[in-house]
Amino acid sequence: RTALAEQRELDATAHAANHVVIIGFGWVGQLVARLLTECGISYVALDTNAKRVSTLYRKGVPIWFGDGTRSDVLHKAGIDTAALALITFIDPRLSAKVCETLRTHWLTLPVFARARDTNHARELEALGATMIVPETLEASLQLSAHALAVIGVARSSVEHSVDSVRLAYYAGSLQLAEDTLNDA
Repeated sequence: RTALAEQRELDATAHAANHVVIIGFGWVGQLVARLLTECGISYVALDTNAKRVSTLYRKGVPIWFGDGTRSDVLHKAGIDTAALALITFIDPRLSAKVCETLRTHWLTLPVFARARDTNHARELEALGATMIVPETLEASLQLSAHALAVIGVARSSVEHSVDSVRLAYYAGSLQLAEDTLNDA
């Protein structure tokens, strides 16, 4: 850890109520934070990469060096008064541990999580995550939408098809060959 990162130990007074706690502040966490900021929503970011924390803190980003698997760190980030928690890193083991910690101590807090794939998503769902976004699903939908558009399918048809698949997945009714093979 750098000296600046050590100075950035969590301080429970450094955040506002009804904010979002972003756990993991790589590319996805930073993009989420950008959109939150554009909508006037405050956030506190936690990350264990000391260089990232130090660099972004110097730029005025509300980021803290801290391990999101620890309840004391989450408490200091203001999770007790947060609107929701976002788990944005991809490591299945760590995201599961963060989800477990959140559910053990904050049963009613909405927990949104990024998942690697549908299997990882199911694991997070079983651990109590409120909303899970599997990267493979969203990447597939975006690639499909662009391919259909280039081929000449009408935009309204593309949007309808993509929305239908997305809704089927989140409703639990989308079955793919991969799922069938994994169930065998």
